[in-house]
Amino acid sequence: MSGFWDASDIIRRIQSQTQFNYKLAEFVQTQPTANLSTCIAESNIKINYKSYAERNNIALGKWYANGCTTTTPSPIVNSGMPRPLVITQEVTAFFYTNTVQTYSVPGNTTLLEVYLWGGGGTGQNRNINLTQGGSGGFVSGSINAAPYSRYYVIVGGFANIGLNSGGSSEGGTGARGGGFTGIFSGSSPTQGNAIAIAGAGGGGGMNGAGAGGGGGYPAGGAGTGSGAGGGGTQTEGGTSSTQAGSALQGGSGNTSDNGGGGGGGGYFGGGGRLTGSGAGGGSSYLGSLINPYYENGRQGSGTPGTLVDPGGTSNRYWRAPYGRTFNDGYAVIVATIAR
Repeated sequence: MSGFWDASDIIRRIQSQTQFNYKLAEFVQTQPTANLSTCIAESNIKINYKSYAERNNIALGKWYANGCTTTTPSPIVNSGMPRPLVITQEVTAFFYTNTVQTYSVPGNTTLLEVYLWGGGGTGQNRNINLTQGGSGGFVSGSINAAPYSRYYVIVGGFANIGLNSGGSSEGGTGARGGGFTGIFSGSSPTQGNAIAIAGAGGGGGMNGAGAGGGGGYPAGGAGTGSGAGGGGTQTEGGTSSTQAGSALQGGSGNTSDNGGGGGGGGYFGGGGRLTGSGAGGGSSYLGSLINPYYENGRQGSGTPGTLVDPGGTSNRYWRAPYGRTFNDGYAVIVATIAR
């Protein structure tokens, strides 16, 4: 083999979602004659187009040449290019519904991108002018998917209880932890079929006694205040002298007037508090994501009335106010479709 050219412009154009319908001659990179020991003859060109599924790591337009006898390559007319290939992206957003939501993979799709924001924790009496909960964590990555298969999505709420709301927990006079946001391979929210989870923020304590911790990876943040609840980890719920977190759920706080916050939901929930202090955030989970990425949520503000942002606010799919203190989580799935 005496010549090798990589048609990188094909890759660039496909990734820009334009058509794959160009003459091979457009990608011939002519070298100065002085640098060539042989040249190119049309009859010796062999084109090797790799499958669409390999587009992320193998050039789609490589071509090889050998056996040339002249010194200047002639233009090569397209006679064997594949049919036009149109690449589109389908973006689906998911909001809090207190239900398990279903996502069906489109045909001609083998790769999904997922973006998840956990819910934010609340404060005393669910009043934004009182002690603050923590904000939700952010997780993103890709999934190898089979066309027409199904996935299940739970988007965490900030003021409801139960796994369908992301595992938020009761807290001191309503200072509940937020609910996790996750994608699952089965319709039941269990750790065993979890693919990825963004942990939620923990609830704040009573009368300014402490703020909730943010959701995060590998562990959620701890709350503040005396004996505050710890964040959930990859192996156990957040610590607490009164109510530790558990699988997917934050530990409960106390509903009495001197109550502490409820832990945030997550792969493992944050620890709750029965007296005064803030609760821990839930842990995020990266599972089997390809090229996983995460950003942790923030601890509740020490200034009442100040809402804190979640992780992942620089991501192009984030929309305010999702994931902030006193706000629901949010999820986006992007399918890349070849037609």
